[in-house]
Amino acid sequence: MKKHAYLIIAHNDFEILENLIILLDDMRNDIYIHIDVKVKKFDFEYFRSLVKKSRIEIFKKINVLWGGTTQIDVELFLLEHASKNQYDYYHLLSGVDLPLKSQDYIHQFFDKNNGKEFINFDECVRNIVIEKRVKYYYFFVGGYRSQNLFYRYFTKIFNRISRTVQNILGISKIDEGSVYRKGSQWFSITHSLAKYVLDQRENIKRNYRYSFCCDEVFLQTIVYNSPFFAMVKRIDEKYNNALRYIDWEHGNPYVFKSSDFNNLIKSKALFARKFNVENIDVVKKITQHILNEL
Repeated sequence: MKKHAYLIIAHNDFEILENLIILLDDMRNDIYIHIDVKVKKFDFEYFRSLVKKSRIEIFKKINVLWGGTTQIDVELFLLEHASKNQYDYYHLLSGVDLPLKSQDYIHQFFDKNNGKEFINFDECVRNIVIEKRVKYYYFFVGGYRSQNLFYRYFTKIFNRISRTVQNILGISKIDEGSVYRKGSQWFSITHSLAKYVLDQRENIKRNYRYSFCCDEVFLQTIVYNSPFFAMVKRIDEKYNNALRYIDWEHGNPYVFKSSDFNNLIKSKALFARKFNVENIDVVKKITQHILNEL
């Protein structure tokens, strides 16, 4: 029996995480969840009790900051922990994602496409634009989404000045001749690629230390410059390889509502993000729809 690992990064809206776990609970799946250390209250026992068929492990280890390298750290942490059990596929999701298909459908899809890698690549982003995320040292990133307006303003100004000074001094962390690629951080990858990435984790930590938003760069860059790029499965432009329904045209990204239910269910995507508790109705409708298919 082929088995899959679901790696979930969560920090809020745990009612959605509850539905996500219920929909992933299958004897063919194991679930690994990381809860941000900033979360004050989280009922570990309740969430463990939601699982009847899968094995679930829940961690609370890393203070995850938007834009910072802690995003990479938590991905590598989950990937390293899960890979010890050698799964056929590893799916990275956020805690506000949902599957759009039943587990039978999802497993049949990956059986049919066995060995293919499902990673998003932004096709129209120039290398020089991506390099800005890697080239400079960003010493403060935690303030970009801080509730403290002064800290947020200070972070933006400091990093702007810092980049200017580094330019003048000719400081750069870019490897000359390297080709960088960018895309969504969410993926579905094979064990072979997972091990390939983990074998480079020390280089990843060194190369992307003090970088900015490189959770959207490091995996794409590794894969693009490796034999695994030939195994990246092309789906279509809308879902651009990663099987995720994410709407960047109407939001940052757009939060799905009840009126989006039919479009979500009829889409070719296997997963969707994002959802929130203010629009929990669509979450419940999707959950019930998939459970009714079982």
